Amino acid sequence: MNKSQREGKLNENQLLYSDERFYERVHDIATTALAGGSTYGTTYFLTRFVQHPPQFWWMPLALGAGYLAVSNIIHGIPEIMNRAELFTKKARIWLNPRAYPLESVDRIEIADKGGLATILEKTRGRDEIEWGTPIKVSAEEKTAMVTKILHPMFSKAFGYTYGATENRISFDNAHITQGGFNGVVHYHPEDDPGRNGGPNFVVSKLDRVDWLGDLELLAFNMPNGPEIIGFNRRYTYIPKGKRKSLLVRATHADIMKYLAERS
Repeated sequence: MNKSQREGKLNENQLLYSDERFYERVHDIATTALAGGSTYGTTYFLTRFVQHPPQFWWMPLALGAGYLAVSNIIHGIPEIMNRAELFTKKARIWLNPRAYPLESVDRIEIADKGGLATILEKTRGRDEIEWGTPIKVSAEEKTAMVTKILHPMFSKAFGYTYGATENRISFDNAHITQGGFNGVVHYHPEDDPGRNGGPNFVVSKLDRVDWLGDLELLAFNMPNGPEIIGFNRRYTYIPKGKRKSLLVRATHADIMKYLAERS
């Protein structure tokens, strides 16, 4: 089924989300295959090169192939390491769930209504660079209670965030923990159509691989206003109806239904 056929059934946000989800899966497979194959090929090539030095006339071709292989390894290995780290963290949660209560909650209740209003209003301003701020979260049975959202204007001043760009922001996790926080909220700008709306519901492995045992919120703009979702190492949480203060654990089908209602 091509895109024009799907457009009869899915709205733009659903299409963007589905395409991003498909791209992430293909990218994972391709990156792993290229890095693994290039590692094997480079090892084989170097062994053969030492044992049987090539003729001069095809030396440039051999060097070019070697360069491409090494480039694939350099770009692929960090992503493979991220996936391995995320897998390791998920395994630790599965083996000892009591130690990480925020990783298994069914819902997120944002009790700090003033902080939530500030985040949504700042998101509505459509900044062109990412920003973020720490939050305090506690687990009450199967509910994560967000009891404090630090005003974003203080986050950078206190040294909790740094290095903000159009597609990246860094958090000083140790400093945030020392400040009594155990989670963060960050914002995705609309630097291109692919970053707006549906694709943001596909939480990247780079975001998920952060702390173990914490909970994070993500703010961004949809065509009809600001949005906020939550995530941890295993799950994604979306608003229940129009209530931004209550986020519930969501499957792929739940997200598709929510995006249909948000069109």
